[in-house]
Amino acid sequence: MRQEIFSERKPDYKIYTRTIQSEMKGPDRSIKVLLQGTKGKQEVELNNPVSLNNTFQPGKKDEFYVENLKSLGDLQSIQVDVTHPNIKKLGLDYIEVKDVATNNTYK
Repeated sequence: MRQEIFSERKPDYKIYTRTIQSEMKGPDRSIKVLLQGTKGKQEVELNNPVSLNNTFQPGKKDEFYVENLKSLGDLQSIQVDVTHPNIKKLGLDYIEVKDVATNNTYK
């Protein structure tokens, strides 16, 4: 049922994360990402994953939809802020941001 809801949504951006394969357990919490572009910057909380699986698990890729966000232009930087105070490290292999309107992808 949740997949059907997401398939009807029209996100402005899609953000993909891949957590490194390690013995560390993922935070299973949201993180914040600061996107800086040529037309502005915006903090985005990654708290609404597309799948029902736990997020940020070792070796897994997660997908997040970001809606109601005006175009930031060409992205210049992506900064990660882990919001939970008990998490000292989050081993991300990469973060990929796709601007749905332009089909540009930033990694």
